[in-house]
Amino acid sequence: HNQDVSTYLDSQGIAIRAGHHCAMPLMEYLNINGCLRVSLAPYNTLEEIELLVQAIKRLLTSDSNQEPTASVEEQASEVLEIIKRFKKRLKLGQKAP
Repeated sequence: HNQDVSTYLDSQGIAIRAGHHCAMPLMEYLNINGCLRVSLAPYNTLEEIELLVQAIKRLLTSDSNQEPTASVEEQASEVLEIIKRFKKRLKLGQKAP
C-alpha cells in the first residue's frame, strides 16, 4: 500500500508524497487507491538520490509474506532508471561553469 511504503521511506529519512495527489478521478480510472511521488530537484545531492535508490531496493527485497508482482518490479525498475538518468543530469550540471 502506498502509505506503507511512504512510512517505511520516512523511517529511512526520505520524504515522499503518498495518496491521490488531487487526482482522484485518475486514480479511479487506473483502478488504484493511490500512488507515490518522489520530487527530485537540482538541490538534491547524489548521496540523497542514492539513499532513495537503496531504500527502494531494500523494500523490494525485504522478507515479506507476499512476493512482489511483476508489475511492481517493472515499475520499480522504471523508477530506478528515471533516477539514474536524473543523476546523470545532476553530474552534468555540476560540471557546468
